[in-house]
Amino acid sequence: MRRYNVAAVLVSAVTSVSVWPLIAHSSELWAQVVTSVFTFLAAVLGAVPTALGIRERQSLLIQLSRQMGPVYGDLLDAQYELQNGATTYDKIHPLINTFDQLRAQVVELGISSESTEGKRSHPDAGQS
Repeated sequence: MRRYNVAAVLVSAVTSVSVWPLIAHSSELWAQVVTSVFTFLAAVLGAVPTALGIRERQSLLIQLSRQMGPVYGDLLDAQYELQNGATTYDKIHPLINTFDQLRAQVVELGISSESTEGKRSHPDAGQS
């Protein structure tokens, strides 16, 4: 994916520079400038996600999502077991720690959501 992105950026940048001979026959300078600016802008915009590291963060987030899904399901099971007295907090504490560690990694990526904005993952949090 990255190779294609780099290739697209290079092709767009080369196109923006090489378009001048094609539009040089126009007597309207503003048309030439606007055409070149927008073509070059396309190249810049194609490079922004890579330059800002968004693509890498997206890949990491996908990996974390794959890990969090099963852990979240296990937390829901543990909550049910806690409510029915089938387990204790001490037994599920390692599971809660795992979820909190994964959630902290999501926060480090600079991505916030309801599950990462200070809410406790403790299955019986907020219950009396």
